[in-house]
Amino acid sequence: MKLLLDCRALAKLLSQSHDHAPPLAIQARMRLHLITCRACRNVDEQMRFVRKAMQAVRVNPPTDLPAANQNR
Repeated sequence: MKLLLDCRALAKLLSQSHDHAPPLAIQARMRLHLITCRACRNVDEQMRFVRKAMQAVRVNPPTDLPAANQNR
């Protein structure tokens, strides 16, 4: 087993980790990769931003949008 993950594997694990936490050994390998790879840190930051934005929309839905049935 390789110690370092490649970028593609890490991106997949980052996406999956938002739904459920991976085992500690995998989390450690993910952290190690993130320490060494700036591109993957950017991907992680972007995923966190999008997730946070989606949660904010779910909590505070926009009120100024017209209802779908009113235009028909």
